[in-house]
Amino acid sequence: MRGARVLLAVLVASALYSQTPYPPFEPGPKNIGLFLRSSNPKEVAWAAWLAGKHPEGGGQFTPALRQALGRTTAEDGVDQRKLQALLLHALIRSGAGVPMEELASLYEGFPDEVVALAVAGYSHNQDAVFSTLLKAEAKHNRVHWLALLSLLNDNGEAEALPPRARSV
Repeated sequence: MRGARVLLAVLVASALYSQTPYPPFEPGPKNIGLFLRSSNPKEVAWAAWLAGKHPEGGGQFTPALRQALGRTTAEDGVDQRKLQALLLHALIRSGAGVPMEELASLYEGFPDEVVALAVAGYSHNQDAVFSTLLKAEAKHNRVHWLALLSLLNDNGEAEALPPRARSV
């Protein structure tokens, strides 16, 4: 029994010793952008957090954050949902607006974040806004409904609304 414990301790120690350390990461803009384009979810999550905390503002990382978010919507799973939350929060902290076409599929899981990014300012596809508005109405979420309704008719003309919205 004692021999088995010693053998186990030696195996664990040798496994830990033989692991190669992770390369050092400097949180500069170049590395943040590089890690946001990574296929490793942990690297993307770390870079998203750093982008949101960047002292010069995360606006320079908005395109890379949006691309990373787009890659996560194609996959499903608990880790992808956590990564989506990090990316959405990094986008919110950066003050960026995101088109509703990119956000609409995320409304069920992250309604507050989707509405916050939508109202941050962007030229939205009216049909995507209207379909998200209907989801907010089904959830009886008046705050989201009003915020999305304000996006539907920014210019005050009824002709700008999708045909389904004009009949409501």
